Amino acid sequence: MNIVYMNDISVKDYNMLRASAGWMAIHPEQAEAGLKGSALVIAAKDGNKTVGTARLVWDGGYAALIKDVLVLPEYQGQGIGAVMMEQIMAFLK
Repeated sequence: MNIVYMNDISVKDYNMLRASAGWMAIHPEQAEAGLKGSALVIAAKDGNKTVGTARLVWDGGYAALIKDVLVLPEYQGQGIGAVMMEQIMAFLK
Protein backbone atom coordinates (compact mmCIF):
# COMPACT_ATOMS: atom_id res chain seq x y z
CA MET A 1 0.00 0.00 0.00
CA ASN A 2 1.38 3.37 -1.06
CA ILE A 3 -0.90 6.20 0.09
CA VAL A 4 -0.49 9.51 -1.73
CA TYR A 5 -2.02 12.72 -0.37
CA MET A 6 -3.48 15.30 -2.75
CA ASN A 7 -5.34 18.58 -2.33
CA ASP A 8 -8.33 17.75 -4.49
CA ILE A 9 -11.25 15.32 -4.33
CA SER A 10 -14.14 14.71 -6.68
CA VAL A 11 -17.69 15.18 -5.45
CA LYS A 12 -18.34 11.53 -6.32
CA ASP A 13 -15.45 10.33 -4.14
CA TYR A 14 -16.39 12.74 -1.36
CA ASN A 15 -19.95 11.38 -1.26
CA MET A 16 -18.65 7.79 -1.45
CA LEU A 17 -16.55 8.40 1.67
CA ARG A 18 -19.52 10.00 3.44
CA ALA A 19 -21.62 6.92 2.61
CA SER A 20 -18.90 4.62 3.98
CA ALA A 21 -19.36 6.33 7.36
CA GLY A 22 -23.15 6.08 7.19
CA TRP A 23 -23.55 9.80 6.46
CA MET A 24 -26.07 11.11 3.98
CA ALA A 25 -24.96 12.24 0.53
CA ILE A 26 -24.69 15.95 -0.13
CA HIS A 27 -26.30 17.31 -3.29
CA PRO A 28 -23.48 17.51 -5.87
CA GLU A 29 -23.75 21.29 -6.36
CA GLN A 30 -23.67 21.90 -2.61
CA ALA A 31 -20.79 19.48 -2.13
CA GLU A 32 -18.80 21.15 -4.90
CA ALA A 33 -19.39 24.60 -3.39
CA GLY A 34 -18.37 23.38 0.06
CA LEU A 35 -15.21 21.72 -1.23
CA LYS A 36 -14.22 24.75 -3.32
CA GLY A 37 -14.93 27.08 -0.39
CA SER A 38 -12.67 25.13 1.94
CA ALA A 39 -9.30 26.57 2.88
CA LEU A 40 -7.74 23.11 2.45
CA VAL A 41 -8.98 19.77 1.16
CA ILE A 42 -6.92 16.62 1.50
CA ALA A 43 -7.61 13.35 -0.29
CA ALA A 44 -5.74 10.15 0.50
CA LYS A 45 -5.36 7.84 -2.47
CA ASP A 46 -4.25 4.24 -2.82
CA GLY A 47 -3.53 4.10 -6.53
CA ASN A 48 -6.66 5.40 -8.24
CA LYS A 49 -8.87 4.68 -5.22
CA THR A 50 -9.72 7.55 -2.87
CA VAL A 51 -9.54 6.09 0.64
CA GLY A 52 -9.78 9.17 2.86
CA THR A 53 -10.45 12.87 3.05
CA ALA A 54 -10.33 15.78 5.45
CA ARG A 55 -11.04 19.44 4.98
CA LEU A 56 -10.47 22.73 6.73
CA VAL A 57 -12.90 25.64 6.91
CA TRP A 58 -10.99 28.70 8.08
CA ASP A 59 -11.63 32.43 8.26
CA GLY A 60 -7.93 33.20 7.75
CA GLY A 61 -7.65 34.58 11.27
CA TYR A 62 -8.39 32.78 14.49
CA ALA A 63 -11.36 30.51 13.73
CA ALA A 64 -10.73 27.17 12.05
CA LEU A 65 -13.02 24.16 11.76
CA ILE A 66 -11.74 20.74 10.77
CA LYS A 67 -14.51 18.87 8.94
CA ASP A 68 -15.23 15.56 7.31
CA VAL A 69 -12.25 13.49 8.45
CA LEU A 70 -13.18 10.23 6.75
CA VAL A 71 -11.25 7.04 6.01
CA LEU A 72 -12.72 3.93 4.39
CA PRO A 73 -13.29 1.28 7.07
CA GLU A 74 -10.85 -1.18 5.50
CA TYR A 75 -8.09 1.49 5.62
CA GLN A 76 -8.70 2.66 9.18
CA GLY A 77 -6.05 2.07 11.83
CA GLN A 78 -3.19 2.63 9.38
CA GLY A 79 -2.40 6.25 10.26
CA ILE A 80 -4.12 7.84 7.25
CA GLY A 81 -6.33 10.08 9.37
CA ALA A 82 -3.33 11.08 11.48
CA VAL A 83 -1.33 12.12 8.40
CA MET A 84 -4.25 14.20 7.11
CA MET A 85 -4.58 15.91 10.51
CA GLU A 86 -0.82 16.61 10.57
CA GLN A 87 -1.11 18.24 7.15
CA ILE A 88 -4.00 20.42 8.33
CA MET A 89 -2.10 21.50 11.44
CA ALA A 90 1.02 22.29 9.37
CA PHE A 91 -1.12 24.38 7.00
CA LEU A 92 -2.53 26.36 9.94
CA LYS A 93 0.93 27.00 11.42
